[in-house]
Amino acid sequence: FKLPPRENHLERTKSKDWIGLSEVRLDHLQAHLDAFKSGAQSLSVPIVDYLANRIDDREVPLNGVEVLIIEGTYALYLEHFDVGILMPRDYTQTQRVRQARTRETYSPFVEEVLAIEHQLVRNSHSRAHWRVDDQYVVQYNQGDQN
Repeated sequence: FKLPPRENHLERTKSKDWIGLSEVRLDHLQAHLDAFKSGAQSLSVPIVDYLANRIDDREVPLNGVEVLIIEGTYALYLEHFDVGILMPRDYTQTQRVRQARTRETYSPFVEEVLAIEHQLVRNSHSRAHWRVDDQYVVQYNQGDQN
């Protein structure tokens, strides 16, 4: 994310146009992926501290690392990844888990945000090579591949 959690939420309440790709540093993540694939020795990665409402950077050494796993809502929007895996559950299917982790307060606004994010994720489904359904069955995805 570009902003710490509370500031990001405030921006979302000011304008729903902020929700989605506007609020994340996808270019930064793409640079990390490209650096890894080019043999970088380390990456400085952002770590979100929800309780402290800040984003810190941590240097992560890559010596001996052969596989990079990028997990995130918009990961399939990246370019040049080798294998894309999609778990196509929607926000209604994850509601119980989200409420249990208590990272956010349930509200109709949060559900609106999740609906917008869900549509953006759906737009990237065709970029996945594999799909893992809610019963953890893995299937080859017949969509467009990058």
